[in-house]
Amino acid sequence: MRLNETPRPYRKQPGENELTNPNPILSAALRYAACGWQVLPCLEQDGKQAGKPAKAPYYSRALELTHGAKSASGNPELIRQWWKEWPRALIGLAVPPHIAVIDIDPRNGGTLEALEAAIGGKLTRCPIVVSGRGDGGCHLYYQRPARLEGFTPLFGQVICDDGTALPGVDVKTHGGFCVAPPSLHPETGKPYRWEGNEFFTPPPYPQALGKLIERPPRPQPLPGKRVSRAGFNPIAGANMVSGLLATVAQARQGTRNNALFWAACRMQQNDLTGAATDWQGLRQAALATGLTAWEVDNTIHSARRRIGGHHAA
Repeated sequence: MRLNETPRPYRKQPGENELTNPNPILSAALRYAACGWQVLPCLEQDGKQAGKPAKAPYYSRALELTHGAKSASGNPELIRQWWKEWPRALIGLAVPPHIAVIDIDPRNGGTLEALEAAIGGKLTRCPIVVSGRGDGGCHLYYQRPARLEGFTPLFGQVICDDGTALPGVDVKTHGGFCVAPPSLHPETGKPYRWEGNEFFTPPPYPQALGKLIERPPRPQPLPGKRVSRAGFNPIAGANMVSGLLATVAQARQGTRNNALFWAACRMQQNDLTGAATDWQGLRQAALATGLTAWEVDNTIHSARRRIGGHHAA
């Protein structure tokens, strides 16, 4: 699949059955790949690999799984090797550049009704994955417009026009992945499924939704020299760092990763301009909220990579 293409629809074929392929999850992964999607194996239970949580990507140098969602592949031979190694692995479906997935999580207050209220209208009918948790959680697949010059898709919580986060509603875009049917939910053992048992070509998202999930181009900074650390008020710098740590420490469940990502981005900006930072303090604040070390380190690394400069170790 070329980067500017939308993957073809997925439909179960008559020849797909357990007689030709005894592992229905592998069979589905191969069908996704044949339709142009990139897939990767994800942990089917907590702690299966080095303390990682369920749904995190498997890691293996030997099997070319070293960069999370970036390791996703459409190579059928590699996919067969993955599911030979981990037969019960969940299917992670890498989100292509021109797709946006809206993740509704009722555990954190997310509902379709709340999202529709935020955009002031009904959502366009789209392919929907229903979570195997059985609580009404779902993933909505939409197509991003082909031409959004300079716009960057949001990744994380959906932010309303008034600046508040919409509880329990996240957006996943290129660089992320979603668990795909017929993977079995780690807690319930029930399968994820496509609503209506089919995946059709995603429609463009409603314009009102696009306003919430697309960042407009940033204004270009004026030419100037990099400010040295000596140019900052140390008291003001310390107060800023304290504020970042407090934001992370006070984050509610369901917002912790997003709060950490935001704080790490701000701290990386400080780092590049020579202002005060406290990476160890940020890490400890995040761990104290209940996030795992793997989640914390990966979120901080992603934030530092997003802003630029050197990355977290």
